[in-house]
Amino acid sequence: MPERFKPTFKDLDKDAERHLDLFGTKGSLMGAAVVYGLDESERHVFDAYVAAGANDAIATWLMRRWNYLYGTNPYFDETIDRFCREGAAARVSRLWRHVCAEQIENYRILKAHRDLKDMNKSIAQAKERVLTSMREWRRCLVRLSDEDALLRLDEEIADFEADRRKPVGRKPDPRKIDQHLFWEIVRPGDQVLVSNSGRVSHHPERRPGDCPPALLVDEITGRLAEFSGNQIRVFDKLLWEAMQRLNHYDVWALAFLLQDSCSDDAFEAFRAWVILQGREASDLALGEPVTFLSRIDVGGNMDGSSLLHAPAIAFDRRTGKALPMAKRPPAQVQGTPWREDLVEKTYPLLASKIAARKDRL
Repeated sequence: MPERFKPTFKDLDKDAERHLDLFGTKGSLMGAAVVYGLDESERHVFDAYVAAGANDAIATWLMRRWNYLYGTNPYFDETIDRFCREGAAARVSRLWRHVCAEQIENYRILKAHRDLKDMNKSIAQAKERVLTSMREWRRCLVRLSDEDALLRLDEEIADFEADRRKPVGRKPDPRKIDQHLFWEIVRPGDQVLVSNSGRVSHHPERRPGDCPPALLVDEITGRLAEFSGNQIRVFDKLLWEAMQRLNHYDVWALAFLLQDSCSDDAFEAFRAWVILQGREASDLALGEPVTFLSRIDVGGNMDGSSLLHAPAIAFDRRTGKALPMAKRPPAQVQGTPWREDLVEKTYPLLASKIAARKDRL
C-alpha cells in the first residue's frame, strides 16, 4: 500500500473512500465527474486491515454490507475461511449468526404476511436461504471441531426446519400498552442510548457491533409477543405515531447530513433507527439534534427498518394470524422543506458538528 495512505483501522468503508480519493482514476460519466477504482481501493484497504489484525472492524464492516437476498460476498467468505484456519470459532459464529438473524427476520416478515397473493413461493425461498446459511455455518463448526456449538446449532436447525419457535402458549401479559410501556418494550431499563453499531445498555457485556439490528428487533418482537393480539395492535399504532412525530424536515436534515444523502425510504429507516435508540433519543432528534449527536456513534448503517415489521411478526406468533392492515391517513412531512444543495447552509451548526465528528473517525 502506498506510504502516503495510512488507514485508521476504524471504518473500512471510510478508509476505502479516502484511498479512492488519493489513488482513483478521475473521469466522467454522462457529463458528471466520477472516480474509478473503488474495487481496487477496497481490496487494498481490506488487505491492510487483515495484516493489522483489525478483526473487529472487519466483522463490523461485513455485517453492515450483508444483504439477506444476495448471499455472502468474497470478503465474507475469505474472512470466514481465515477465522476457521485461525481457530477463531467465536468470530465465525458471530458472523454466521448475524447472517442467519437477518435471513430469519426476512422469512418471518414474509410469513406474517402470508395472506397476501403469491407469498408461498417467496416464503419457501426465504426459508431455504436460511437453511443454506445454517448448513454452511455447520460445516464451519465441523471444521473447527466445536462440538458444543455444533450441538446447539443442530437444535436450532431442527427447530427452524420444523418451524418451531418458543411457544407463547401461556396467558398474555395483562397490562395495557401505553406510551410508557411502549418504550419499555422497545428499550427495557433505558439508561443510555443504543449506538448505531449495536451497543445495548441492558446487555453491558456486548461490545459495539456484537448485536446487529435484526437481533435487537428479535428481542423486541419476543417481548411484544407476550401480549394479546389487541395489545400488539395498540403497539403497532403507537409505533406509527412515533414514526410520524419524527416525520419532520429537521429530522430529515439530520439524517441527510449524517449519511451524506437520504432518500424517502432511507428516511423511514432512519426514523425507525432513532426509535430503537429509545424515548429520549426520539425527543432529542427532533428538539435538540446537536445534543442527540453527542449521544450516538456517528457512522455506520442507521437502518432500523426491521423494527417496523415487529408487530406483524409478534401478532403472528401470538395469534397464528396475519396482523390486520390498519387504516391510516397518508404520511405528511412536517416543517419547512429544504434544498439538498443548501442543507448545510440551512443547518450550519448541525452541519459543522457532524463534519467534526466524521473527521475524528
